[in-house]
Amino acid sequence: MRDIPLILKVLKKQMTGPFLLILQIVITFTVIVNATYIISDKTKLLDIPTGADQENSFYVSIYAQDKDMQNENQIKSDMAQIRSLNTVTSAAPINTIPLIGMGKYQDLYTDEKEETGDYTAKYYTDNAVVDTLDMEILIGEDFTEQDVLYVKSDSIKWPDSIIITKAFAEFLYKDDWRQAVSKLLYVGDTRVRVKGIVDKMQSPWYFWRNVEFSIFVPSVLITEEMKYLVRAKKGQKDIAISQVEALLLKTPGRMINKIETLGEVRDNALSTEQGTVSILKSLIITLSLITAFGIIGQASYSINARKKQIGTRRALGASKLQIIQYFLTENILVSTIGILLGMISCIALNLVLVDNFSLPRLPFYYLGFGVLSIYIISLLSVLYPAYKAANISPAIATREM
Repeated sequence: MRDIPLILKVLKKQMTGPFLLILQIVITFTVIVNATYIISDKTKLLDIPTGADQENSFYVSIYAQDKDMQNENQIKSDMAQIRSLNTVTSAAPINTIPLIGMGKYQDLYTDEKEETGDYTAKYYTDNAVVDTLDMEILIGEDFTEQDVLYVKSDSIKWPDSIIITKAFAEFLYKDDWRQAVSKLLYVGDTRVRVKGIVDKMQSPWYFWRNVEFSIFVPSVLITEEMKYLVRAKKGQKDIAISQVEALLLKTPGRMINKIETLGEVRDNALSTEQGTVSILKSLIITLSLITAFGIIGQASYSINARKKQIGTRRALGASKLQIIQYFLTENILVSTIGILLGMISCIALNLVLVDNFSLPRLPFYYLGFGVLSIYIISLLSVLYPAYKAANISPAIATREM
């Protein structure tokens, strides 16, 4: 503490180096804290399971040259043959795939006045979807074959019942989500009953605020391009893909547009987020190294410029430990100024990100993480130059006088 007035006096005389170092710490602190928070936020997103059996599931997109080829009988025949394969656990026609990026959505409400409700992803499918997507009926009942309708893509007809996800049920009935079973939901002038609630299934859009809100409608949309979702037996996905492809191509006039596993769908959907995380991690490492080298360079320059002063203090009885403490204290003072300014800069940047990119506000404990990080980087970086300063011989300093 006795060194602080002397340190402040020295810093005042030699302001350029410390000023640049403070500026560097401000930038590093601001970026490290916000980047760490963004990484944490995106990592949570990347770790959220879709709810489906990613490892063993895939979908096939088939196109019929003649639109009349796709009909109820053909779809039922396709499903029966696919389900009979010895490598397949279950299969279902479906209009879209979790996280694929395209699909339908619908607003549903608990009352005719539309006071309680929201938008949700809308999956058109049949009575095999719960097993195919590896979902669990938490309460209520699954669809039966009699529940399923086969309709044209422009049909506005609703079936009598639907299945919804637990997340959507919790939103609609906050006191007790189980109340949703058997309740009527309103879609304009149409009413539809909740037959069951499943544990989880994400929407086709990972970035959507309602990504966990999904409903399953027992209506198979008949279109020129159909999607068949297939869940293979464990470890037999590749064989199942080959078998399903060969089976579907037996029907003349049809072509396969795409076969993609659910794992590939997820990886493609989240590739931008994964890339962002990698870039931010690299940025944090790079800035930390630049700051560390900046501190080493500034400390080394300061020591070389003050060899005479250091030698004099050593000649007057200052120990090596006292010299090291002096430079550590100087470093802590400079770092503290940078950290305080960095906090202001960090909060300002976060407010900009909140306003322009809809990011959540930065929790204050991330500032604590930033403070700890900068102090660790600073202290570790200054140790070697401080050790060199402590080893300056009083005799060498005297010869330079």
